[in-house]
Amino acid sequence: AYANADDFLEQFKSDGPGCMLLDVRMPGRSGLQLQEELAASKVDLPIIFMSAHADVPTVIQAMKLGAVHFVEKPFNHQHVIDEVNACLARHSQAWLSNKQRETFVSLFDSLTERQRQVARLIVTGVSSKEIGRELNISNRTVDTHRSSILAKFGVHSAFELAHLFH
Repeated sequence: AYANADDFLEQFKSDGPGCMLLDVRMPGRSGLQLQEELAASKVDLPIIFMSAHADVPTVIQAMKLGAVHFVEKPFNHQHVIDEVNACLARHSQAWLSNKQRETFVSLFDSLTERQRQVARLIVTGVSSKEIGRELNISNRTVDTHRSSILAKFGVHSAFELAHLFH
């Protein structure tokens, strides 16, 4: 909980999944202004708005900026808790997928160009012999690349590697 938007921005670290419960009217910056600032900064944090003074244009603006839900005060506390839990579950899954994708891209970028060529062929199920013929390299060189690629990705088989690629 934060007293106002400025306190939140001073302490906020976007280093994991989360959910934000914002009031439209807050001291200082409004909830909508904070949402706009977060969106402009590319902060991907799901927001549930609440307000006792919401009008249709306000709700539309919040939803256009990516709010996932809008709750009118007075509200049922269990309903809000359920919405927050659902929001956290979705964001956690999306955050984890994004981290896995970032890790994959980083690992793929760490491969040499030849290793990338070999990796692309490995995941299609092509044998080492066929990879060697296609890339005009020896089977032993293919096996060396294959071993290095599997080690970099922390997997033990072409099947596991293919799973990462898809």
